[in-house]
Amino acid sequence: MNVRCKRISDEEFYTTRKEVLSQWPTGKDIDLAESVAYRQQFPEKNCAVVMQKAKENNQIICVPQFGRAPFEACLSGLQYMEDELRGFNDGLIFNIFSDSYTRKSNFALAQKGLDRSIKDGATALNGYPLVNYGVAQTRKLQEAIKTPLILVTADEDSRLQLEIALASGWSGYSSRTLTEVISHCKNIPLEEMIRHEQYEDRLAGYYNERGTPVLSHTTSNLTGYDMAAFHIIVVLTQIMMSVEQGVKHILWCHGINMNLVQDVAMMRVTEKLADYYLKQRGHHDITLTSTIYSYLGAWPPNADAATGLIAWNSIIGIMAGANAIFLKCADEAYGTPTKESMASATKMCKQLIRLLRNQTLPESPELTLEEYMIELEVRAVIDKLFEIGDGDLATGMIKGVDLGFLDTMFSPWRWLKGNVLMVRDARGALRYLDHGNIPVPQEVIAFNKEKIADRERRDNITADLNTLIQDVGWASRLKD
Repeated sequence: MNVRCKRISDEEFYTTRKEVLSQWPTGKDIDLAESVAYRQQFPEKNCAVVMQKAKENNQIICVPQFGRAPFEACLSGLQYMEDELRGFNDGLIFNIFSDSYTRKSNFALAQKGLDRSIKDGATALNGYPLVNYGVAQTRKLQEAIKTPLILVTADEDSRLQLEIALASGWSGYSSRTLTEVISHCKNIPLEEMIRHEQYEDRLAGYYNERGTPVLSHTTSNLTGYDMAAFHIIVVLTQIMMSVEQGVKHILWCHGINMNLVQDVAMMRVTEKLADYYLKQRGHHDITLTSTIYSYLGAWPPNADAATGLIAWNSIIGIMAGANAIFLKCADEAYGTPTKESMASATKMCKQLIRLLRNQTLPESPELTLEEYMIELEVRAVIDKLFEIGDGDLATGMIKGVDLGFLDTMFSPWRWLKGNVLMVRDARGALRYLDHGNIPVPQEVIAFNKEKIADRERRDNITADLNTLIQDVGWASRLKD
């Protein structure tokens, strides 16, 4: 087991970089020194700068998502949203998603889809194939749009994508080791995924060290049905891994579970423990900002119901004090987001921000207890990872997956044990029906059992696998 939670050497980085740039012909167009100079032309149109100012000014940034294969369609869609959102509250970042072939590094098939898209004048891909377009064309998006651009990826190896995005002036990317393997992967070992992510974080560190900040979007989007403590563990481990590679600007993100108290507690505990663990490891110069991502469980096929879900997601982010809100739109139950629907969702979110600004969830015994229980579990698991890794977090994470200390439900990843079961309690918060082999403190286990018992009494049921199955489709149904 060779991977460690420490900065990779320059020799390893540059040796690996030759392999990365050779994955597709457009890689040969990237020159790091020239890319640094190009990026310096956009000092204010930078995700890290925008997020830092948002935190300082108590501002909430909206982050709509978009991606199309024909360049003109992608550009016009972004320009449409800029025009539609002019006059609303300030604060916008565009999250550009690549297509599925690009995400799986199948650039040959992405090229076929791109060629067809250009020929037919309609997108044959479900995102922007930036590797096939390369730096010169992708820079045209950077230059034509007023809004900072962040690359969202969902793949095992996005190293070449990130090389092209950062060389093109884009200023943010997804940093997502555990999130990625759990959400989207089947066969890649965690050790290999960590190596890929260390390269991406070191690339971001290279640009940071030369005065062109890069924002790491560190996510716990996961599968849409995961314990609050597990979300935090995923984010904290990634933060600690990333800063070792020179990452300085981190936008940490949670996919929410849609119980207001539990989600707010999750955000507050993350902020507290991120500061604690960074200082513990000697990192005192990291800029941390926060965001939420819309619920990732089953999505309502009805547009009105989906709009209600988007609104509630936004309200939770606002009440939790998030610095940004990543948005979905009503289209996403059945297709790729359209510019019209995404602009509409963003307008709604901006209006909610205006109406609810400076409001947060008041202190209460319920919130205090939720925070206490979440923090107790997070500390127990992370301390255990350091213990079994002999002080090295990467080693501890790999062993932790093998031992079932890091575990959740509904993952396609064959390395995960999948011994955990969860149901919602009487108020819709997620609780362990079975915590598997996760080293959850006994106090937390008892708390979970008590909360499930409340629901059992209310609904006159015995919580079991059938309860879980009913809960999974809860948000997508139009009635109970």
